[in-house]
Amino acid sequence: MIALQTLRNALLRGEHYAQDIGLAIVSAILGLPQNDAEKWINLYGNPRLDPVSAVFLAICASIDGGVLLNTSLNREELAVKNARPKLAEDVLVLLLTSLIVFRSGNPDEAPVN
Repeated sequence: MIALQTLRNALLRGEHYAQDIGLAIVSAILGLPQNDAEKWINLYGNPRLDPVSAVFLAICASIDGGVLLNTSLNREELAVKNARPKLAEDVLVLLLTSLIVFRSGNPDEAPVN
């Protein structure tokens, strides 16, 4: 499983186009094997492209996704019609940062459901 910090850094550096980082993020955050993460994305959407999916992923990880979305929407450049993928990325960066900061112990452990 890829470390949360590595995924966050890849998003911040714009390295997410070389791989399906949405799949890696779902797998890492929810502690799912790749095939189950693919099923999650098929059901709920790719959180790297869809801010609603990113919010739902946050909720699944016991983080208030609505607060993350609101924080992102307060940035004027993200509160426009064609900014959905960038908005989704911003929500994911906030989610990954929150999980890194607020999880106790190993930052790469899966959340307790």
